[in-house]
Amino acid sequence: PTPQGKIKAKYLMKSMDLMHYDAIAIGDKDLVYGNRFIQDRRDLPWVSSNITFNTSPPKVRFKQIANGMKIAVIAVSDPKLFYPTGHANIKIQDPGKAINDLLPGLLQTEKPDVVILLSHMHRDDALKLMDIRGIDVFINGHIETETDTIDMTPVLKGGKILVQPAPKGQKMGELRIAIDAQSRKTYKQGMVKLDSSIKNDDEMVRLYNEYDEEI
Repeated sequence: PTPQGKIKAKYLMKSMDLMHYDAIAIGDKDLVYGNRFIQDRRDLPWVSSNITFNTSPPKVRFKQIANGMKIAVIAVSDPKLFYPTGHANIKIQDPGKAINDLLPGLLQTEKPDVVILLSHMHRDDALKLMDIRGIDVFINGHIETETDTIDMTPVLKGGKILVQPAPKGQKMGELRIAIDAQSRKTYKQGMVKLDSSIKNDDEMVRLYNEYDEEI
Protein backbone atom coordinates (compact mmCIF):
# COMPACT_ATOMS: atom_id res chain seq x y z
CA PRO A 1 0.00 0.00 0.00
CA THR A 2 1.26 3.46 -0.97
CA PRO A 3 -0.23 6.99 -0.93
CA GLN A 4 -0.20 7.01 -4.73
CA GLY A 5 -1.87 3.59 -4.78
CA LYS A 6 -4.64 4.83 -2.51
CA ILE A 7 -5.28 7.78 -4.83
CA LYS A 8 -5.48 5.38 -7.78
CA ALA A 9 -7.88 3.13 -5.86
CA LYS A 10 -10.09 6.13 -5.05
CA TYR A 11 -10.41 7.04 -8.72
CA LEU A 12 -11.00 3.42 -9.72
CA MET A 13 -13.95 3.40 -7.30
CA LYS A 14 -15.28 6.62 -8.83
CA SER A 15 -15.00 5.17 -12.33
CA MET A 16 -16.86 2.02 -11.26
CA ASP A 17 -19.66 4.19 -9.92
CA LEU A 18 -19.99 5.87 -13.33
CA MET A 19 -20.29 2.46 -15.02
CA HIS A 20 -23.47 1.61 -13.04
CA TYR A 21 -22.63 -1.96 -12.10
CA ASP A 22 -25.44 -4.09 -10.63
CA ALA A 23 -23.12 -6.06 -8.32
CA ILE A 24 -19.44 -5.93 -7.34
CA ALA A 25 -17.65 -8.77 -5.55
CA ILE A 26 -14.92 -8.03 -3.00
CA GLY A 27 -11.41 -9.07 -3.98
CA ASP A 28 -8.23 -9.14 -1.92
CA LYS A 29 -6.90 -5.94 -3.53
CA ASP A 30 -10.12 -4.11 -2.60
CA LEU A 31 -9.12 -4.49 1.05
CA VAL A 32 -5.48 -3.43 0.75
CA TYR A 33 -6.38 -0.21 2.58
CA GLY A 34 -8.61 -1.94 5.14
CA ASN A 35 -12.33 -2.61 5.24
CA ARG A 36 -13.00 1.05 6.08
CA PHE A 37 -12.07 1.85 2.47
CA ILE A 38 -15.02 -0.33 1.36
CA GLN A 39 -17.38 0.95 4.06
CA ASP A 40 -16.78 4.56 3.02
CA ARG A 41 -17.98 3.65 -0.49
CA ARG A 42 -21.30 2.04 0.37
CA ASP A 43 -22.94 3.69 -2.64
CA LEU A 44 -21.26 1.05 -4.81
CA PRO A 45 -23.25 -2.23 -5.13
CA TRP A 46 -20.87 -4.46 -3.15
CA VAL A 47 -22.03 -8.00 -2.51
CA SER A 48 -20.39 -10.76 -0.49
CA SER A 49 -21.88 -14.01 0.73
CA ASN A 50 -18.85 -15.03 2.81
CA ILE A 51 -17.11 -11.83 4.00
CA THR A 52 -18.40 -10.01 7.05
CA PHE A 53 -17.16 -6.91 8.87
CA ASN A 54 -18.65 -3.77 10.41
CA THR A 55 -21.49 -2.67 8.10
CA SER A 56 -21.06 -5.70 5.85
CA PRO A 57 -22.37 -5.59 2.27
CA PRO A 58 -25.49 -7.66 1.47
CA LYS A 59 -25.08 -11.39 0.87
CA VAL A 60 -27.19 -11.24 -2.28
CA ARG A 61 -28.36 -8.62 -4.77
CA PHE A 62 -31.35 -8.83 -7.09
CA LYS A 63 -31.95 -7.49 -10.58
CA GLN A 64 -35.42 -7.41 -12.16
CA ILE A 65 -35.24 -6.98 -15.91
CA ALA A 66 -37.88 -5.56 -18.24
CA ASN A 67 -39.55 -8.89 -19.08
CA GLY A 68 -40.10 -9.63 -15.38
CA MET A 69 -37.25 -12.09 -15.04
CA LYS A 70 -35.59 -12.07 -11.62
CA ILE A 71 -31.82 -12.48 -11.30
CA ALA A 72 -30.03 -13.18 -8.02
CA VAL A 73 -26.33 -12.39 -7.67
CA ILE A 74 -24.24 -13.89 -4.87
CA ALA A 75 -20.47 -13.62 -4.36
CA VAL A 76 -17.68 -15.46 -2.58
CA SER A 77 -13.94 -14.85 -2.19
CA ASP A 78 -11.16 -17.27 -1.30
CA PRO A 79 -9.90 -16.53 2.25
CA LYS A 80 -6.44 -17.82 1.29
CA LEU A 81 -5.93 -14.72 -0.90
CA PHE A 82 -6.42 -12.25 1.94
CA TYR A 83 -3.89 -10.95 4.44
CA PRO A 84 -4.96 -9.90 7.95
CA THR A 85 -3.07 -6.58 8.01
CA GLY A 86 -5.51 -3.68 7.99
CA HIS A 87 -8.56 -5.96 7.89
CA ALA A 88 -9.99 -5.10 11.30
CA ASN A 89 -12.97 -7.19 12.41
CA ILE A 90 -13.13 -9.06 9.12
CA LYS A 91 -14.26 -12.68 8.89
CA ILE A 92 -14.17 -14.81 5.74
CA GLN A 93 -16.19 -18.03 5.68
CA ASP A 94 -15.32 -21.04 3.54
CA PRO A 95 -16.86 -20.25 0.10
CA GLY A 96 -18.56 -23.61 -0.37
CA LYS A 97 -20.10 -23.57 3.11
CA ALA A 98 -21.29 -19.99 2.68
CA ILE A 99 -23.03 -20.86 -0.59
CA ASN A 100 -24.66 -23.99 0.85
CA ASP A 101 -25.87 -22.02 3.88
CA LEU A 102 -27.40 -19.28 1.74
CA LEU A 103 -28.65 -20.92 -1.44
CA PRO A 104 -31.49 -23.24 -0.30
CA GLY A 105 -33.36 -20.45 1.49
CA LEU A 106 -32.72 -18.04 -1.37
CA LEU A 107 -34.12 -20.43 -3.98
CA GLN A 108 -37.16 -21.27 -1.86
CA THR A 109 -38.18 -17.75 -0.80
CA GLU A 110 -37.08 -15.57 -3.73
CA LYS A 111 -37.45 -18.08 -6.60
CA PRO A 112 -35.02 -16.34 -8.98
CA ASP A 113 -35.04 -17.29 -12.64
CA VAL A 114 -31.25 -17.04 -12.87
CA VAL A 115 -28.62 -17.30 -10.14
CA ILE A 116 -25.19 -15.79 -10.80
CA LEU A 117 -22.14 -16.44 -8.64
CA LEU A 118 -19.29 -13.94 -8.68
CA SER A 119 -16.14 -15.58 -7.34
CA HIS A 120 -12.72 -14.16 -6.54
CA MET A 121 -10.30 -17.07 -6.51
CA HIS A 122 -8.00 -19.17 -8.66
CA ARG A 123 -9.76 -20.70 -11.65
CA ASP A 124 -9.28 -24.30 -10.48
CA ASP A 125 -11.03 -23.51 -7.19
CA ALA A 126 -13.89 -21.78 -9.01
CA LEU A 127 -14.37 -24.82 -11.24
CA LYS A 128 -14.95 -26.98 -8.15
CA LEU A 129 -17.90 -24.78 -7.17
CA MET A 130 -19.70 -25.78 -10.37
CA ASP A 131 -20.77 -28.98 -8.62
CA ILE A 132 -23.08 -26.94 -6.37
CA ARG A 133 -26.69 -27.22 -7.53
CA GLY A 134 -28.85 -24.14 -8.03
CA ILE A 135 -26.32 -21.78 -9.64
CA ASP A 136 -26.52 -21.09 -13.38
CA VAL A 137 -23.66 -18.71 -14.16
CA PHE A 138 -20.21 -18.57 -12.57
CA ILE A 139 -18.11 -15.45 -13.21
CA ASN A 140 -14.63 -15.81 -11.77
CA GLY A 141 -11.75 -13.37 -11.56
CA HIS A 142 -8.33 -13.14 -9.90
CA ILE A 143 -4.84 -12.19 -11.03
CA GLU A 144 -1.64 -12.04 -9.03
CA THR A 145 0.29 -9.75 -11.38
CA GLU A 146 -0.36 -7.82 -14.59
CA THR A 147 1.67 -10.39 -16.53
CA ASP A 148 -0.48 -13.38 -15.51
CA THR A 149 -1.83 -15.50 -18.35
CA ILE A 150 -5.61 -15.72 -18.02
CA ASP A 151 -7.54 -18.71 -19.38
CA MET A 152 -10.73 -17.12 -20.71
CA THR A 153 -12.13 -20.32 -22.21
CA PRO A 154 -15.76 -20.71 -21.06
CA VAL A 155 -16.62 -23.98 -19.31
CA LEU A 156 -20.02 -25.64 -19.78
CA LYS A 157 -21.08 -28.28 -17.27
CA GLY A 158 -24.52 -29.67 -16.48
CA GLY A 159 -26.44 -26.74 -17.92
CA LYS A 160 -24.17 -24.19 -16.20
CA ILE A 161 -21.41 -21.96 -17.50
CA LEU A 162 -18.22 -20.51 -16.02
CA VAL A 163 -16.66 -17.46 -17.64
CA GLN A 164 -13.57 -15.44 -16.84
CA PRO A 165 -13.01 -11.73 -17.66
CA ALA A 166 -10.05 -10.53 -19.69
CA PRO A 167 -7.07 -8.88 -17.97
CA LYS A 168 -6.03 -5.20 -18.12
CA GLY A 169 -9.47 -3.99 -19.20
CA GLN A 170 -8.66 -4.67 -22.86
CA LYS A 171 -11.81 -6.68 -23.57
CA MET A 172 -15.34 -6.76 -22.18
CA GLY A 173 -17.07 -10.08 -21.68
CA GLU A 174 -20.57 -10.52 -23.05
CA LEU A 175 -22.82 -13.40 -22.02
CA ARG A 176 -26.30 -13.93 -23.46
CA ILE A 177 -28.68 -16.34 -21.76
CA ALA A 178 -31.75 -17.83 -23.46
CA ILE A 179 -34.40 -19.66 -21.41
CA ASP A 180 -36.98 -21.88 -23.09
CA ALA A 181 -40.49 -22.80 -21.91
CA GLN A 182 -39.09 -25.69 -19.86
CA SER A 183 -36.67 -23.32 -18.07
CA ARG A 184 -33.68 -24.83 -19.87
CA LYS A 185 -30.87 -22.35 -20.38
CA THR A 186 -28.48 -21.93 -23.28
CA TYR A 187 -25.52 -19.58 -23.33
CA LYS A 188 -23.67 -17.52 -25.91
CA GLN A 189 -20.41 -15.98 -24.72
CA GLY A 190 -18.00 -13.65 -26.43
CA MET A 191 -15.42 -10.91 -25.91
CA VAL A 192 -15.75 -7.33 -27.15
CA LYS A 193 -12.44 -5.61 -27.88
CA LEU A 194 -12.15 -2.21 -26.21
CA ASP A 195 -9.98 -0.72 -28.93
CA SER A 196 -9.73 2.66 -30.67
CA SER A 197 -13.02 2.07 -32.50
CA ILE A 198 -14.86 2.78 -29.24
CA LYS A 199 -15.30 6.47 -28.51
CA ASN A 200 -13.86 7.80 -25.26
CA ASP A 201 -16.42 8.64 -22.60
CA ASP A 202 -16.30 12.33 -21.64
CA GLU A 203 -16.90 11.65 -17.94
CA MET A 204 -14.14 9.06 -17.84
CA VAL A 205 -11.71 11.40 -19.60
CA ARG A 206 -12.51 14.11 -17.05
CA LEU A 207 -11.96 11.66 -14.20
CA TYR A 208 -8.65 10.51 -15.63
CA ASN A 209 -7.46 14.11 -15.93
CA GLU A 210 -8.41 14.74 -12.29
CA TYR A 211 -6.41 11.69 -11.24
CA ASP A 212 -3.44 12.77 -13.37
CA GLU A 213 -3.44 16.19 -11.68
CA GLU A 214 -3.70 14.74 -8.16
CA ILE A 215 -0.74 12.40 -8.49
